[in-house]
Amino acid sequence: MPSFDITSEVNMANLTNSIDVASRMIVNRYDFKGTSAKVEFSEKELTITLYGDSDFQLGQIKDILLPAMEKKEADSSKRLDPQEIQTVSGNKVKQVLKLNRALIASLQKKLLNYLKIADSKYNRLFRAKVFACLALKEITYKRL
Repeated sequence: MPSFDITSEVNMANLTNSIDVASRMIVNRYDFKGTSAKVEFSEKELTITLYGDSDFQLGQIKDILLPAMEKKEADSSKRLDPQEIQTVSGNKVKQVLKLNRALIASLQKKLLNYLKIADSKYNRLFRAKVFACLALKEITYKRL
């Protein structure tokens, strides 16, 4: 019984590069001069933290960061799990974006639809970080 596993691994080099690009763009923007706008990345915790003076400014930072991430790696912004916006000292705000390593449910469904097209029966096992699909009979590979 053939089997295969699919995981969604984060390319750390591309992620770090896109955060550096976004940070440079934030530093160079005129409307961010003299503000607390910045982006920090914690590789250990796999989180991106956005800092700003208001909710609106956090939205502007996301508008810079997300296209930079998409430019380096397609669908990389879909891995982000935004947490709620927190008020830090004074009028400052921050938001933490957690990186998910598991496949997103919509991608799992799309993959299952492709596998069903291959005309095989499957047992589907969903795990926390791995989507495993065990074929009950040989898979006929088609161009998807």
